[in-house]
Amino acid sequence: VLKRCSYGVDKNPMAVELAKVALWLHTFTVGAPLSFLDHHLRCGDSLFGSWVKKGIDKAATYGTPLLLHEPMKRALRAASKMQIVEGLTDAEIAEAHRSADVFAEVEDMTAPLDALLKLIHAINWLDIKGKAGKDALKIFFDGQFGDPLDIAMGKKEPKTKREEGQRFAEILSQARMLIAEENFLNWQVTFPGIWSDWEEDELTGGFHAVIGNPPWAKMRFEEIPWFEQRVPEIAKLGSGAERKEAINELIESEPELYRQFEQARERSTLATNVARKIGDYPLLSGGDTNIYSLFVEQAHRLLNANGRSGLLVPSGIASDGTSAKFFEQVSTGG
Repeated sequence: VLKRCSYGVDKNPMAVELAKVALWLHTFTVGAPLSFLDHHLRCGDSLFGSWVKKGIDKAATYGTPLLLHEPMKRALRAASKMQIVEGLTDAEIAEAHRSADVFAEVEDMTAPLDALLKLIHAINWLDIKGKAGKDALKIFFDGQFGDPLDIAMGKKEPKTKREEGQRFAEILSQARMLIAEENFLNWQVTFPGIWSDWEEDELTGGFHAVIGNPPWAKMRFEEIPWFEQRVPEIAKLGSGAERKEAINELIESEPELYRQFEQARERSTLATNVARKIGDYPLLSGGDTNIYSLFVEQAHRLLNANGRSGLLVPSGIASDGTSAKFFEQVSTGG
């Protein structure tokens, strides 16, 4: 049951490791090896990433949707490999090692599609404006800067002698930084045995149950909580003007901390904008968006036709004006 039925995702690597240890402690059998769990407990941002069809549609705007087809076929074949992993009981050390080896093959098969989808999603976040940037992206997807797959996977750097190449190099650098820091999770590619018919508009498949205790926090950036964890003295200042003055002083006294502050503020704005525009959260991303509401809508999407979700959230999910459309769909829309 542990190896075949239990899945988990968290953005914090330590949370994933703690989950493995907790599950091992609950299922430990004297004389038996620990089950292989890496295939089901994954590290990534469960709210942000790309569904395959959305990635194909985005690539099509640059004129090259076929770029995703070969890596997609390879990734789909990984589903049968995943069944091998889940078929092994790990009752012996040799089986546990075999599970790890087969899963390494699965990751190798899904890596190209995963990398491309993450890059496409990061470009969505950056929301490139202007003709120069859009032209550079079209040229990249056409393969004129080198193999897009190799570049997306970090195996090669783009050829940047042309002016468009230099512009693309800037975009790629920003996208790679976003991917590394936000750790986007592509659900279909991460769990290839859960969904089928990836090219269809409607999702086919999903989980039988999704449970969780999502954070109750506004998506907008708030200075006081951010500084409470880093410089409590700034958080305790009485007025906004005093805080602003103290924050500006960090430019000289703590330049790295100020850079992190600016980045956190920018990322918060980006995430809010993306949640509203990508179409994954049409019902609960309006108003002063709370993170828990996105988890509710994502849980709904991750379920199969007969699935159930249970999340610990405030009563505002039923009573807030911004939740009205969602609650109407749950209560009367089937």
